[in-house]
Formats: sequence, structure tokens, C-alpha cells
Amino acid sequence: MTKRLLCLCLMSLFSVAAFAQTNTNALVWLTDLDAARKLAKETNRPIYVYMTDGSRDCLAIEKELLDSPLFKRFAQDNFVLFRLDVPKVPKSDIPKRVDVMLSRVRRTYPGMIMVNDKEKWLSTVTYKKIPNKTPKPISDYLFELKDIMEKKGYTVDATALEKHSPPGLKQPTRSGSPATRPVK
Repeated sequence: MTKRLLCLCLMSLFSVAAFAQTNTNALVWLTDLDAARKLAKETNRPIYVYMTDGSRDCLAIEKELLDSPLFKRFAQDNFVLFRLDVPKVPKSDIPKRVDVMLSRVRRTYPGMIMVNDKEKWLSTVTYKKIPNKTPKPISDYLFELKDIMEKKGYTVDATALEKHSPPGLKQPTRSGSPATRPVK
């Protein structure tokens, strides 16, 4: 009886630990733009806006890019994430400011842009996949995001990208300054 109880307790403990570990890997996508703006201002991070219509292309991007461990780690360290599920929001309920964001991607989905805490457009950051070609590595896409963020004056935590650094880029220094220029 005590062995069964002990085994049951241990199994429960391992189940809770496994559940907690899988939940820490999940990204938190905000759906309230005001909350995203507030968090972006508090953390001095840009808002990564992901607009989806639930299409096959959107699901493919979610599976290939947004659910990848590399993207998750980089995003947790550098962005406030905002998700807009377009078909779930009636056109009459879309605020004008969000409608402007939609126009930035020309209403083609999936759409990804970066805005600051004042909703000022920083860049369109679409992850492009060329048909019948090898897809662009996720690390290349993240390096592009890193460069955009640095040009806009944001501090970038590039520790997630260190082992994916392309040849010729300086690694971050011990003081934490990001890699910026190719080595000549």
C-alpha cells in the first residue's frame, strides 16, 4: 500500500513538473493592443504584430517559424507579442489604428510588422518562403529582426542567436553589447 502511494506521489510530481516545463516554453501573445502598448513602454521593447486569417499559409508560418524554439527564445527576450486573428474580429470592431496596421501588410496574411509603444510603424518583417526552394533559415530571419531593432535604437538580447551567428559577425562582448558589423 505504501509503495503504491509513493509511486502515485512520484508520478504526480513528475507530471506536474513536465506540465510546468511545457508551459514555460509557450509564448504569450497579447490580443489587447492597449495592454501590448503599455508593456512595450514598460520594457522598452518593440511590439511584434502577427496578423493571421487562419489560412493554410498562416498555419504553416506558425508551425515553421512561430513555434520554433529559436524564435520563441528570441521573441521572449526581445518583443512584446501581439496577435490579431482577423476573421475573429468583425470589421466594425477593428479600431482605426489596427486597420492602419492591416493596411501595412496590404491585407495579405500572414502579416508581420514591428511597431513601437506609440504604434508607429517600424518595419514590415514578413518571413518569406520561396516556393520550391530551400526555406530561409529561421536564424537569418531573426538576424534581420535584430538589425532592424538595433537601427531603431532598441537593445537586443542576441544570446539565442550566438550559436547561429553567420561567419564574419562579431559575437556579443561580455558587457552584453550586441554584434553589429562584419569583421574585415
